[in-house]
Amino acid sequence: GCEIMRIEEAIQTHRLKFGAGELEWAKRQMREGGGRRVRAAPETKEEEEEQQQQQTSKWWRLSDLDDPISLQPLAKLPYEPFNLPSNDHLDLWFDPKMIALHVLSTINMKHPLSRRFLLRSEVEALQRHCARCRLRFPKSLLLHYDECCSRIPPPPPPDRLQEFSPSPSRFAALLDEDARRQGEDEEDEDEDEDEEDEEDEDEDEDEEDEEDED
Repeated sequence: GCEIMRIEEAIQTHRLKFGAGELEWAKRQMREGGGRRVRAAPETKEEEEEQQQQQTSKWWRLSDLDDPISLQPLAKLPYEPFNLPSNDHLDLWFDPKMIALHVLSTINMKHPLSRRFLLRSEVEALQRHCARCRLRFPKSLLLHYDECCSRIPPPPPPDRLQEFSPSPSRFAALLDEDARRQGEDEEDEDEDEDEEDEEDEDEDEDEEDEEDED
């Protein structure tokens, strides 16, 4: 509408070096944002460099990801998201306030999605990140972590995790054992039914003999 026309006029007036993709992105942002204004175009090289630096420092503003806990867009955060991987290979970005509240509200110190145990170094990094974002909480994250770990046995070391997690072969063996147990139960039920049938037949024969005698 009118806002998009103003963008195009501003681009032509200041002769901005916008590519087609950036122009379409600006139009889309205006449509989705319900009339949000686009930042004024830089008139000097210094202003352009400052604007680029601000955009780089707030990279998450262009993100389309949501916080896994609150399900709110990370792009709306006034501070940088915090990366807490679900495992060793997959990055996962959180609102640092939400993940900090999760840590303070739990005693088992597990990742909210993958349920793996959180490392002390991760909680320490989260506490530093929250301090940079000027987020305050009623209790130190590290203090809460240490208190919980002192009451709950620490997780087994990586070389012993296999003892606590069934391997595929062990899982298959458990399935076979369960199937065998079910088969034995069915055989026992069949034998009980056969015995009941035989008892019923004997009773019928006794009744017939009594009738013949009468």
